Order: sequence, then C-alpha cells, then structure tokens
Amino acid sequence: MGIRPELHLKKKADKFVMPPARYVMSTKEMDTFFRTLKDIKVPDGYSSNISRCVNVKDRKIMGLKSHDCHVLMECLLPITLRGLLPEDVYDAVSEFCMFFKALCTQVLNIADLDKLEDRIAITLCKLEKIFPPGFFVVMMHLPIHLPQQAKDAGPVQYLWMYPIERYLRKLKSYVRNKACPEGSMAEAYLIEESPTMLTRYLNSTDTKFNRVSRNEDYEQPPSREKLVVFRQSGRPIGAETLGTLKDSEMQQIQLYALQNTAEVEPYENEHREELKRRGIRDVDVERRHNEEFPFWFASKIYQLHKNGMVSDELYSLSQGPNKECSSFNGYIINGFRFHTKAWEMRWKTQNSGVCIKGGEGEDDDMNDYYGVVYEIIEARYLNQLQILFFKCNWRPVANQGGSKRDNYGFTCVNLNRTCYANEPFALAHQAQQVFYMKDIKNRQLEVVIKTRPRCSYNIPKKNSVELIAPENSSSDEAYQEWYSSYSINDLKRVPQQDHNENLVWDRTDVLPETISHEEVIATIQRQEEEEEEADSDAVYTTDEDDDFELGDMGF
Repeated sequence: MGIRPELHLKKKADKFVMPPARYVMSTKEMDTFFRTLKDIKVPDGYSSNISRCVNVKDRKIMGLKSHDCHVLMECLLPITLRGLLPEDVYDAVSEFCMFFKALCTQVLNIADLDKLEDRIAITLCKLEKIFPPGFFVVMMHLPIHLPQQAKDAGPVQYLWMYPIERYLRKLKSYVRNKACPEGSMAEAYLIEESPTMLTRYLNSTDTKFNRVSRNEDYEQPPSREKLVVFRQSGRPIGAETLGTLKDSEMQQIQLYALQNTAEVEPYENEHREELKRRGIRDVDVERRHNEEFPFWFASKIYQLHKNGMVSDELYSLSQGPNKECSSFNGYIINGFRFHTKAWEMRWKTQNSGVCIKGGEGEDDDMNDYYGVVYEIIEARYLNQLQILFFKCNWRPVANQGGSKRDNYGFTCVNLNRTCYANEPFALAHQAQQVFYMKDIKNRQLEVVIKTRPRCSYNIPKKNSVELIAPENSSSDEAYQEWYSSYSINDLKRVPQQDHNENLVWDRTDVLPETISHEEVIATIQRQEEEEEEADSDAVYTTDEDDDFELGDMGF
C-alpha cells in the first residue's frame, strides 16, 4: 500500500532488516527506563512499593494494583520517559498522561473540562501519526467522551467501579461450599453484620470504625493558646530524644518564629521605621533588621509585659527558646508522615521531602521552597509552651529558560547545591510533603512531585468566592460544584498542532532488528495456518436456519 515505506522490511543478503519505529527504545534506553522505575521511592500511603513490581533483567512490569497503574500513568511515566524518546513522541505520550491526571482530580472545573475536551482530540491525532493503526482499538476512542461524562456526572471518583469490584472480591472470599455459593455469602454476611452493629455502640473501645488512620493526626483538644505558632498538632513517631540547641540555632529559630507570627508584624514595621530614622540606608535596613530585631523585640515586650499590656504567650515568644529541646525521627502532621533523611534510609518510602508555600494562593507555587528534612526539633519556651520545627537542607530550583517550570509543567531542583544555609528552620504546621525523582535528561537535577493528604478536599471559602452557576447551565445537571479554587496547572500549556507532513517514521540512532529468511517464512506459514483453522471452525447459518431456531425457542 506504500504506507510508511521507511518501516518496511529490507532484504540484505539472506536476511531481512526491520527498521525501528519512532516509538521504539534502544536496549540502553530501556535499561535506563526500568532502572529509574526500580529506584523510585514514594511517600507512605502514596502507592504500593512499585519497585518490587519491576524486573530490570527481563525488562518487565508485573503485579501492579489498579491504583498503582493510575500513579504510573498519571505521575511517573511522563518523568521516566524524559530524554528517552524523540521529542514529538514524548510530547504526545505526556499529553495523554496529563489528560488523565487532570481528569482524575478531586475537584473539577467546567472551564478546565472544556479545555480538556478540545485538547484530547489533538493529542489522539498526534498519537495516530506515531503508532500503527492496530494500536487504536475502541478503547483509544473512549477518552473523547470522558470530559463530557465528567460534566454530566461529576468527579470520576464517584463513578468508577473499584469499590464495587473490591466488595465483590470480599463476597467471593465468603464462599466455603462451592455447591451453594449464595448461601455461604448470606451466612457469612450475617455473621459479620452482627458484631458490626454491636461495635457501633462501643465508643470507648478501639474498633475499625473509630480507629485513627495511619497518617492522620490525633484529634486535639481545644487549644488554650491564642498564638497560632504555639498550637501544637500532630503526633510523634518513635521515642523522644533530649538534646541541646547551639547558640546559632537558637537565633535562627527565634528569628523565623517571629517573622511567621502575625501578632509580631506591627512590631517589625515599627523596628524598620526606627532603623530608617537612625539614618540606615534602605539597602541595609533588612539586614540590620534581621540582626537586631529579636533583641529589640525581647526588650520592648518585657517592658510592655511588666505593665500588663501584652499576653503571657507573646512574652514567652519574645524571650526565645530554651537551650534544651526534644528531637524525633518522624512526625505525623498535616496528614503527612515525615521522616528525617537518616531515618528514611532504612525504609522503602521517601518521607523526607518538604515544601513551604511562598505564595498566598493554592496555585501560586512559583515561589515555593523545596528541601529535605534532616532534623525534627521541638523547641521549648516559657510557661511550658512548645513549637515544632523542621531543620531542612533547601535545594535551589533550576531555572528553565527564565521560568521555574519546563514546557511540561515540571519543577526541577538542583541535587548538588544548597541554598538558604542561614535559614534552615521551618514551622512544621506550614510543611507540605513532596518527593523527588531523578531527571533522566539531566542527572544533576531532580523532578519535584507534590502530594496531597488522603481524605482532604480543597473547599473554597464562601466569603471570598461567589458561587454562581453559568448562564447556559441547567439546575438539573449533576455536578459537585460550579467553582473550584483548584486550577489544573497541566492545562496551562496549549498543545501545538503539527502541520509538517515531512515526518520521519524511523529512528536512525537505534540498531535495527535483523530477521533471518527462515523466520519470516515460518511466521507467514503460521499466520496462514491460523487463518485456515479459524475459517474451518467458523459456523455459517442461513436465514432459514435462523428462523427455525427462533421458532423452536417460542418466538
């Protein structure tokens, strides 16, 4: 037919050479791909241990659960393929993965779904120009209809069959007598239902209904502290270790705590104005402020506290932390499980990655700070008050052509460099969890992947957001909410339609596969035999036979 002649078999002497297609990886590239998957460590509760499902020697992936397949396609595959495929092939595959990542978010926006519906058609066209026609079965056409289905029925988490299939698996496990499977299920269900009903009334007993989940904070009693910085939450992992703080660490902790307390902000402004009145240059005001403010603030609050003008908590904060402190190897806070870098080495998970928001909005992540937790310290203050700090090693964000994100929306950090060495501490209640994957394109960088705690939803504030349905909408439409404060960052990059018809179908940098003449002949003969066998097994009926069969059935 003359379609893609570059990929046709070419005869050389008594053998045939099969040119590699654009999507074929070389042996070295496949080894790199599987080795990257093998070395992946994800946070606790993010997915199962995917590395145990990867066989590097045989180049196989097996034993994945349904959720692992989602994680692999939506998050890991676009990163592990970076630099291994030609740019046009990687572009199409990554857009297809990001389509499902955007579609499976907890909160959907109508405008984002409209954008998804327009983009998926272009993405499938790109795939059709790369992969053979046999790849495009009816399931490859299904993504066209998924955005509209999400508009009609809401987020996909409430539509898929995973909970039902999981429960059917549980019912099948009840079967003990295969001659009467229904009776076995009914009897086992009643036996389980009876103690289940009783446990509903045992509030003081630890049951599966009131047990705290693995990475959930314990329910804290109402806090008496007025300052947010002193409101302790979370729970430690492992035993407490007593230690002492260095003088430099005490100064760093005190400065960071003061700069992140809203009640201290008026005093900071007052101190800056005082420095300007003393004739300090504007370029030196901030430096002098960081050096002198903790001592100035302690002296001022001491005088105000003597006159009863400030609270005891603000006075305790002004006097700084004690030299004695407590440290932990791990801590559960904000729905995340954090480990120190040293403690993490003995586990199969990666729980030391931390992110501190630098912007105000949920989607304003251009000023975020990324690092690794090296110590978890509980600083002690007067009046038995404590503040939990993470001591981190911050990593600079790699500049991607003037932006902190590359063309595919990935943020990379430099592996061999550190920054903000004089500001290593962060408040634990500000921390969000991330994990890092090595960038195949540049071995000096790591790709940042943000995570969210389980059973958490980003609900917009009613006071700041006006929830108004679009004019062309109907009140009968089933949808979770009209507005979502969650913006799908992966949709910001608009795909470019490729109008170039002079496409290269094969790869010249990959060795072609050599096939002997006997193998080709044997393959052709085997296919002919299978077709003849299929024709002989087929049953053909006439219209009269069909009428007779229907008549016998009573129709």
